[in-house]
Amino acid sequence: GDDDELHHMWEQMSPRVYRNLDEIFAGEYEGKTYADIKKLSPNEASLRAMDKIGYRYPRGESYFDILARLDPLVHELESYHEPLLLVSHQAVLRMLYAYLMGMP
Repeated sequence: GDDDELHHMWEQMSPRVYRNLDEIFAGEYEGKTYADIKKLSPNEASLRAMDKIGYRYPRGESYFDILARLDPLVHELESYHEPLLLVSHQAVLRMLYAYLMGMP
């Protein structure tokens, strides 16, 4: 019946884990809130505020680093012909969305 059809639809999905979709790595500030960073290191918070896309966390990543690690994955995903469901984190999803929507 209907339950069998639904079960087979889900069975066809092949879950994959891509480390490229991991959240931005904040290096020395991993696990800290923006408020924590501002309190601990006001200079770092100012640098990030001035250049959010280019700012690299100490011993961490920048948005440009995310772009570099997403590039090969995006090319792979674009070659798929079946529907995709991506589960990731805010910074990564924001970058993917902008790319897929043709936004700068």
